[in-house]
Amino acid sequence: MPDDEPVLTLAMPGREVIAGRGFTAGAALPLLDCLAEESWFATAAAIAGDPLAREVRLGLLAVRRQRGTWEALVAGDGTLLHHAAIPPEAVAAGRVLASLRNLALASGTALVGSGGARGFGGELAGWLHEPGMEPLRRAVVLVYRLRVPEELATPTGAVWVSGGRLAQVPLDPVSALSLEAVPR
Repeated sequence: MPDDEPVLTLAMPGREVIAGRGFTAGAALPLLDCLAEESWFATAAAIAGDPLAREVRLGLLAVRRQRGTWEALVAGDGTLLHHAAIPPEAVAAGRVLASLRNLALASGTALVGSGGARGFGGELAGWLHEPGMEPLRRAVVLVYRLRVPEELATPTGAVWVSGGRLAQVPLDPVSALSLEAVPR
C-alpha cells in the first residue's frame, strides 16, 4: 500500500456500546447484529469525525487448562489482552462475524506460536468499551479467548499465570479491564 493511501479499519455505529463501560461478558445479540448488518470500513479521521461511530478492534487473550487450573498468558510488558485494528482484507464480504472468529483463531495461533500443535479453540468471550481511556475512547474491542493446548511451549518473554493470581500481576490498563474474560 502506498504511503499516501488512507488506512481503513472496521467501524460500526456506537449506539450498542455507548452505555457500556469496561468488560461485558458474553455475546450481546444487539451488538453482534449491528456489527454483522451495519459495519463499514473507514479511516481513523472519519471515525473521529462521527460522534456515534466506533472503531472495532480484535482483542485476543490466550488461556490453557493446566493440571485442572485455568492459566492466562501474560507478556513481559504486562499485556494480557492483545488488541489491534481490523483491516478490510481480514473480513469476507457478507461474513463479518465468521471472518472475525477466523481472524481471531489465526492471529491467536500466530501470537502463541502453534509449533504444529493441534487442539486450539476459541470463542467470543465478550466486548470491552471504556470511553474514559485511550485507546478505547472511540473503540469497542471484541474479546476472543483462545484455548491453547497445554503441551504448547510458552512463548519467549511470556509467562502463564493462574486465573486466581492474575489480579496480583501488574497488567497494562486495557488488559486489567479484561480480567473477567479469563476462566477461574
